[in-house]
Amino acid sequence: MEKETDLFFAVKSKHEPTPTLHSETSMKWTLALPAILLGLVIAGEIGVGSASTLGLWNLPVAGFSAAFAVVVVAYLASPSHKRTATVVAFTCGAIAAWMLLEPAFLPENYGAGRAYQPTHLPIIFTYAGGLLGCLVALLIRRWTASNGAVKPTPPPRMGL
Repeated sequence: MEKETDLFFAVKSKHEPTPTLHSETSMKWTLALPAILLGLVIAGEIGVGSASTLGLWNLPVAGFSAAFAVVVVAYLASPSHKRTATVVAFTCGAIAAWMLLEPAFLPENYGAGRAYQPTHLPIIFTYAGGLLGCLVALLIRRWTASNGAVKPTPPPRMGL
């Protein structure tokens, strides 16, 4: 009787879908994209708010913070191939920034002589934010173990 029960459960479990590693990973990748886009929007809004508070032109500051956030969130949210995800996020973001920010013109409050003149400041600041985000992602990778725990710092070297 016990063998019949085992056979019954074996047949029953064969027809039920069970979550596999592949489906879990694809679910994590599916959730990574909205996380990256949410990070883009939130960081851009924080950049605009901080630039307005400081009296700065908001386009370069928002571009810097948004690019930084996109690259770092892409690294943190990707379940595997983190370096590749970081490079892809930086490349896609660089192309999107070029399409959105070039050509850029200085705002009206720069005075009569400089207002509405072409400038590359927004794209330069945006690329700088993305590059800094890549550097931070590398540092996160260096300072964390494969399970996400922070690696202990090695003791200082004595001598030489």
